[in-house]
Amino acid sequence: MLGIFLYLSKKSQVFISNFLFNFVLIQWFYSVILGKFLEFYFLKPLFFLPYYFYKHKNFRGEI
Repeated sequence: MLGIFLYLSKKSQVFISNFLFNFVLIQWFYSVILGKFLEFYFLKPLFFLPYYFYKHKNFRGEI
């Protein structure tokens, strides 16, 4: 990998580094968006339901 970058010119190095930076930024952006989406629609109810039943019902049928 280092040899490939050593043989490239400065312009293509800048282009490849910008491409990698944009790729990482896009991957991070999509992971954040999907992470918030999945956390809100899947993980949050999954972890919130036992906590909700624990807080609002004291396991004796009383609400």
